[in-house]
Amino acid sequence: MLFLCHLGDISSHFGGREQKDGHEILFVASNDIQDASVLLTPQILSASAQSQSNAKAPISLPLTKISAKSISHSVLRRINSVDTSGEPNSTIPITSAVEGQVFLAPIAFADEPFLVVIDTGSSDTWVVRQRSACISITTGLREGQDQCAFGPQYVASSSFTEIPDQNFNVSYGDGEVLIGIVGYEEVCLGNVTVPSQEVGLVDIAAWNGDGKSSGILGLAYPSLTSAYAGDEQDSEQDSVEEEYEPIFIRMITHGLIEQQIFTLAISRDESSGGILTLGGLPDPRDVVYGDDFATVPIEVLGSPQMNGSSRFDPDYTFYTISIDGFPNPNASSSFAPSPQESPHSRWPNVTNIQAVIDSGTTLIYLPYPVTKSINSLFGSQANYDPTVDTWFVDCNATAPSWSLTIGGQNFNINPLDMIIQGLDGSCVSGVQDAFNGFSILGDVFLKTVLAVFDLGNAEMRFATRQ
Repeated sequence: MLFLCHLGDISSHFGGREQKDGHEILFVASNDIQDASVLLTPQILSASAQSQSNAKAPISLPLTKISAKSISHSVLRRINSVDTSGEPNSTIPITSAVEGQVFLAPIAFADEPFLVVIDTGSSDTWVVRQRSACISITTGLREGQDQCAFGPQYVASSSFTEIPDQNFNVSYGDGEVLIGIVGYEEVCLGNVTVPSQEVGLVDIAAWNGDGKSSGILGLAYPSLTSAYAGDEQDSEQDSVEEEYEPIFIRMITHGLIEQQIFTLAISRDESSGGILTLGGLPDPRDVVYGDDFATVPIEVLGSPQMNGSSRFDPDYTFYTISIDGFPNPNASSSFAPSPQESPHSRWPNVTNIQAVIDSGTTLIYLPYPVTKSINSLFGSQANYDPTVDTWFVDCNATAPSWSLTIGGQNFNINPLDMIIQGLDGSCVSGVQDAFNGFSILGDVFLKTVLAVFDLGNAEMRFATRQ
């Protein structure tokens, strides 16, 4: 028997099934996501040989890629509130989130299926609730729900239990706000049900949605959860945070997975979004990656020499690592310098900088000397606009090749990922300034690697991908 948690005949929700190359394809209905399909691998539609509560095999969730606004403003806001010395810094400018891509995974609250954004830069699992109020980001006035552009909305099931005297409250750097309640619900991921998972249900939203996703699946540490004491749903309140176990950590502590890792392989292929695998490595038939892994410790943000004392150390926030450096592309035989400008003589010697690995950020954010040198490889086809703190590039530019070193291994950034076109038709570079804040390695980097988030050993591993 094939099953996906409690979804029953999920083809009626998503559109239809079809066999292809031994895999079962789940097509999304055109009124939900146009021109998209979800590949259900054997890991997802596995035989019911053992009960869901004892499921140990890795869970592979197919990802759907859509064009949407990056949710990087959440990470930028939190990271840039602390400067590189570890002290609060309220003066660091935040680059506006650009139009890019987000990656959606199928989950279910009880028997209600949703597509949610995969985000390694936040920790809450939340969906929007039916009859939620949409608030204008610019005016603060209530407007039609279609303006927030959520996907299907959650109808509270009999299995949901609200937590009294707590509220869900998230504020973002560009004016987006989510306010609601918190409670316990069965959350289904592939063939596994996570019982009594604490989740957020959004009742009030100021949000720039994509029209498809209903929420976010946050995979970071407990210190980034957004439950607060009190039942006053006020975005300006100053209340006590009520940390809880994010969904992946709860899967670990409840023995729902064999290995305390999850892996992410996002795709630049327009026909596939990639695969999120919980509890192990992906099937090599689904993801082709190299044999050599670069291994680095997960670090405490702001303290590059400090690693957590345990796998779930309360000092951990984001998946933070150190970048060894940035090899001069002049050493690459494949590099052809621009006739307008050759930056090799002044290639910056920037080493051992902290960076957050974030799937919810489209771009890469690096220190100014590195960003300037990389973008100068575009020659006259790139220019910096200080009014919006952004490097723009000609949409038809010849993108450069460059690399960064992690764990002693070089990872080449594919030129195909270096030009990002927004919905307004303009194009930006895949590498932007981090200003005085911490660096972020977003999807431009993640498309080149299989990323292994090893919470059990408090380390990250990266292998090259095609």
